Amino acid sequence: MREIIYQRNERLLNAKIRQYLLPGIMMSLSLQLGNILDTIMVGNMLGTDAMTADALALPVETILQIPRYCLGTGGASPAFYRTAAAKK
Repeated sequence: MREIIYQRNERLLNAKIRQYLLPGIMMSLSLQLGNILDTIMVGNMLGTDAMTADALALPVETILQIPRYCLGTGGASPAFYRTAAAKK
């Protein structure tokens, strides 16, 4: 019986991973594309000094965004459970 439950859980988990893998990759790519375009625009419009400042500020910006990503990801599960419980 346990083996059947484990197989079922594995299938469900693999299905969910496949479902969310492409959107996750697309989100990461779009964020990086935004950084690349920002660097190109700053470099062309404001010069190399501004581009250097933008490149140095990027890690700081990323560190400041980490709590937002963590709260967004961690907050999605409780929000899902509350929504599902409210529908019952």
